[in-house]
Amino acid sequence: MPEPFSRFIADSFENVANDSFHLTSVPSDPSFNLVRNAKFIVFDEKRGLDILGSNPTYEDVLETIPFTHEAPVYVPSLNSIVYSVLGSDFSFQQLLNLTDSPPSIRNFTTDPPLLAVNGGRYFDGSIYWSVIGGIPFSNPVNESETVLQSPGIVRVDPHTMKAEFLLNNYFGSPLNSPDDLVVSRKTGDIFFADPWYGYGLNFSTILPPSAPMTYRFRPSTGQTFVVDDTIQQPNGIALSPDESVLYVTDSGLADFDKAPTDGSLPRFGFNRRGGRNVYAFDTRLTPAGYELINRRPIYLADEYIDDGFHATALQDPSDNMSYYLIGAAGNGVDIISPYGELLVRITADILVNNIQFSGRKEDGTNDLWLFGVGSIAKVTLNLKAMNEE
Repeated sequence: MPEPFSRFIADSFENVANDSFHLTSVPSDPSFNLVRNAKFIVFDEKRGLDILGSNPTYEDVLETIPFTHEAPVYVPSLNSIVYSVLGSDFSFQQLLNLTDSPPSIRNFTTDPPLLAVNGGRYFDGSIYWSVIGGIPFSNPVNESETVLQSPGIVRVDPHTMKAEFLLNNYFGSPLNSPDDLVVSRKTGDIFFADPWYGYGLNFSTILPPSAPMTYRFRPSTGQTFVVDDTIQQPNGIALSPDESVLYVTDSGLADFDKAPTDGSLPRFGFNRRGGRNVYAFDTRLTPAGYELINRRPIYLADEYIDDGFHATALQDPSDNMSYYLIGAAGNGVDIISPYGELLVRITADILVNNIQFSGRKEDGTNDLWLFGVGSIAKVTLNLKAMNEE
């Protein structure tokens, strides 16, 4: 990059949107204005152009309420994405019907209702959600009824909307606040991140009882195993198509040692030097299920952190490394190789909280949906999603 150049360095969550590569000032190179205004920034010409395909598109589909949108899960039988809305003092879930044109939104209220859903996946006909809420709340269907809930993992029937808690403790101790999760298609086990955000965002009044962890929960036996305790605030999580590698992202920008002293929210401060790496772990199958070995950082998020992490399907069935990793990262989306090479950056006009592929096999469609603060967008790329997505 020719001198001089300058990039804004964020010192708070309020101005983190300005801390972005595409906003870097390069006054001696007017061509950099093309980067500033581009929706798709390609860092690897061959693979990047293949990812974009012949006609990539970016469409702002819907304006929504100006709050965080999390845990989107595509349900093929409904051709809909079910997701969570998190406000400062409320939480509910909604359904985005993709059959309607334009897509329509309605509330999706489970039985029993759930407070503060924050991560999810679709597997074997069910929605698997993590919830960070750990406070009593009024039943939205019957406000005279108080619902008791602890942070945990929930399975939801998308047709009946019946919800069943699979896990809400570790040997009687509450979990911190389960965040993103991924389900092994080979074993049915659930890997999930357990950072401190439930307490930090006041969806739980329980002080975090343990350090941030990454766990593996085995529904077939009810056992829960800690698989990593080294990441500052584990967040996004994904398995490679052959399940030989687990990826976990760090959101250590949230510094709980810098919590406001006046009792205001959130209960954490901003630390740009905090962890924001993507880590890869090799998996090794034991009689008790997968364990993780060979932890290594592979990518430092260019902007904010990588969240809502996904691995695509194999783009070449003969090559078990021909997949890509996709993460919501600040005002956009990162597409990186399994080795941590940034290949494509999608820039958005919103803070992207999470992402989700959609598309039924019989339709031959595979769109990437971006869920952000106040907006839902759709991107069309030349990528194949994982089978369950």
